[in-house]
Amino acid sequence: MHHHIPYTVVTFLLGPGEEPILVHEAAIASLSPTLVTLLRGQMKESLEAKVVWKDVSKETFQAFAQFAYTGDYSVPPLMLQEELTSVVASDEARMDSEAPADVGWSFGYGQKPHEAQAASMVSFRSRNYAVAEPRSRFAASCNATVLLGRPDNVLEVLLLHAALYVLAEKYGVDSLQSLSLLKLHKSLTLFELSKRRAPDMVKLLRYVYSDENTLDQHPLIDNLRRMMCEYVSDKAQIFRDDASYLELMYDGGAFARDIFRHLVVSPSRVGLEQT
Repeated sequence: MHHHIPYTVVTFLLGPGEEPILVHEAAIASLSPTLVTLLRGQMKESLEAKVVWKDVSKETFQAFAQFAYTGDYSVPPLMLQEELTSVVASDEARMDSEAPADVGWSFGYGQKPHEAQAASMVSFRSRNYAVAEPRSRFAASCNATVLLGRPDNVLEVLLLHAALYVLAEKYGVDSLQSLSLLKLHKSLTLFELSKRRAPDMVKLLRYVYSDENTLDQHPLIDNLRRMMCEYVSDKAQIFRDDASYLELMYDGGAFARDIFRHLVVSPSRVGLEQT
């Protein structure tokens, strides 16, 4: 006679419509002590085997659950209408071996467009984001596919990485935080930023800098906010004339402060060291 080990199933109700998805409680609880408390403690969620996450989309949770089961997550190919990265392999190798460009006080404004673009590719591409597991384990999923066509989904994919970081930070899943940063960085290097796409990047900035998503740790800085500041500073030639970006700057707040300090002040002097 075969005895089946019972698996506890928990229902997650996602988004404003509370769309249900069932997962094994053990898979989610294994990710962090915070999730153990949520699912196995004396909280309402544990007693009812039901969790309501209205601020988490179904797509984000599916990737989150995939990570819980496999230690990795996949995303759709980046669909671009234009701006396919034109850097050939030899140029990538050359630029990766060079030191990051110094944007200094100039914001890149004094450079010729092709010089600023080259400096941008060098400095942002050369950033290193560590993961808990060997990088080789994520080689296939980190080398995202880029296709030319419609519908353009670049913002959607970038927001998915950012949303996973936000969810992982909220529930203490450090390994997913690191992996989502790594994948977001990789995705941002797969296409050349154009003036047409700049407003989408500002939408990403607004998401990242929403107090509902990441904390203002001044004088330190959240790692996702730091990455976006690095990206913006490297793409200053594109952002500087974009109306939506200028509106974000006029709004002031944490982003205006962080990007100013990132561009013109040594990080060691303002407490921006890696946390």
